[in-house]
Amino acid sequence: MLQKGHYALGLAVFFAGIGVGGFNLGSTFFMQEHFAFKASDIGFYFGIFNVVYLASCILSRKYLIGKDPAHIVLSVFTLQILSFALFVFVPYLPALYFSSIVMGTITAIQWPTCMGWISRGTNRKSLGNVVVLYNLSWSIGFLLSQKVVGGLALINTSYPIFFAMSGFVASILVILCMMPYLPPRFAPPVNAQQRTEPAGADLSAENQKAEGPTQLRDDSPLDPDILAYFRHISWVSLVALSVFEATTRYIWPVIMQRSYGLNENQVGVVMTFRYVGLILGFILLRFWTGWHLKRHWLFIVWGGSALVLIPLIIGTSVTVFTLITIVTSIGMAFIYAFSFYHNSLQADKSMFFMNIHETCITVGVLIGTMGGGYVSQFFGLSVLIGCIFAILVLSLLGTQFFIRRPRLELVGGDGAPLAHPGAE
Repeated sequence: MLQKGHYALGLAVFFAGIGVGGFNLGSTFFMQEHFAFKASDIGFYFGIFNVVYLASCILSRKYLIGKDPAHIVLSVFTLQILSFALFVFVPYLPALYFSSIVMGTITAIQWPTCMGWISRGTNRKSLGNVVVLYNLSWSIGFLLSQKVVGGLALINTSYPIFFAMSGFVASILVILCMMPYLPPRFAPPVNAQQRTEPAGADLSAENQKAEGPTQLRDDSPLDPDILAYFRHISWVSLVALSVFEATTRYIWPVIMQRSYGLNENQVGVVMTFRYVGLILGFILLRFWTGWHLKRHWLFIVWGGSALVLIPLIIGTSVTVFTLITIVTSIGMAFIYAFSFYHNSLQADKSMFFMNIHETCITVGVLIGTMGGGYVSQFFGLSVLIGCIFAILVLSLLGTQFFIRRPRLELVGGDGAPLAHPGAE
């Protein structure tokens, strides 16, 4: 059962979602007006952010283990406010790109820490509720920010950045006021009875890096090979779907303005439906837990995301953009929650695996922003859609041939795969 501290931290994540969502959309309007940026320029700007984010995720991975999440979160939220101020108050290209580097570094620490912290103090059953709470919190914040930013940008393109700064100010206040009630700031000591060893097989690379015994969330241990398998397929799916998601977030707003003549407010309305889809997906997952440790649901959603691209290849319109955005967002909600849940099952290393989770998202976003902006500008939307379709299909096929699949035996009342006698 979730405690009020989980909901309080969820509220802080909600305001942080307003900050990040407000900046993501608002900065595209600001850069177009003040720097005359095109789609490829905006893709390059966010590409810098994501390169730095990726490098910071990799370098900070071990640093996050055992550290106080409260101190980390308060520090990075404060730095976010300062980096937004640099972006809007120093209108020169070097300062613009430097702010991207700063934001990429601190955001790489921000989200994994929040995810690892909010998942503490839970068991396997309540972990699913935490996943939904966290994802609903940031996605609702993103949703509300899109419409507000669209309206503010019509008045002044600097206002959305100020709005984003206020989101992080509110997050800091929530954490400071609710500190005594927030989830445990340190993972409990490992119970020797909860330690498990691999069944005669080598541990995966990330388990070798994350030294120490395995601490699981329930008394019935899951086989480490099964844990590693679910982590691996979720990571590949995150990379592939994030390529698609990045083009809808960063490239489609520019296409809708330049090719379809939409103003900032209309683009904000269309992008609002992206977060409507995310929220619908997370609400569905709140009442349906049949996807826990069930790989076939991941593959169904993964393949379905490729199929919904077909209407864009045939013809495009604002209505088609909006409908596909909603459907794709529901799928992305599932992929994100699937990875969050299965990367949090090993409680003592949840922040470590959340860091890898964010790294995979960043790789996909990096490909989507830089590659998507370049392809759409020089080759057109149809070629861009074809490239995304190929990435989704080939990555899905790759998991079937290149990731070792353990035999999943359903054991126990919850139907969870607890052990396997050998590989298939």
